[in-house]
Amino acid sequence: MHPLIAAIVVSITTLSATATAIAVPEAPLLHSDFSFSAWVDSLIADPSTALTPSEAIAAFNSSLTSSSSALSKRQEFRNCNQKGSRPAKVPEAVWCINYLADRGRKGETCDLGTQFVAKAQCTWYDAQIVSIRTRGALTGINCNEIAKAGGSIMDHCFRADNTVAGEAHVGAVTIQLQMPLV
Repeated sequence: MHPLIAAIVVSITTLSATATAIAVPEAPLLHSDFSFSAWVDSLIADPSTALTPSEAIAAFNSSLTSSSSALSKRQEFRNCNQKGSRPAKVPEAVWCINYLADRGRKGETCDLGTQFVAKAQCTWYDAQIVSIRTRGALTGINCNEIAKAGGSIMDHCFRADNTVAGEAHVGAVTIQLQMPLV
């Protein structure tokens, strides 16, 4: 084998081993009969009758199930990838979703910018909801749509260690729920 090719193979093997060695195990995903997506819809429709963020978390926790088929169904959602070094904490994520739903209910548009860059729509302690505008996307959407995407991420990507990370799509806009990165 040519010495240059051998050096490249050794480098790739070393990088691969290093990446494997620093991988952080993820907490298992949980299933609950409570739906954060339905909660967001109730916030938008009539906030006076909707659960508060802390009540929504309590409702989720009180309806946890251990059905292995339910867990398998949840895990089919392929967008529960963590973008940073740690996922968002659930209470802070729920606060952001509530905040965005409140803005949307008032008719506010969340600015997506004119460039193809990530834009923080809400940052609260250890949680951040980010929009990423892609080619052909509008420059703004009603904040309700971002809140709904956040609810969908909560439904699919809630972890046993009370954290969440993932992404969903609103048309040509990617919504990420994660630790603060932007």
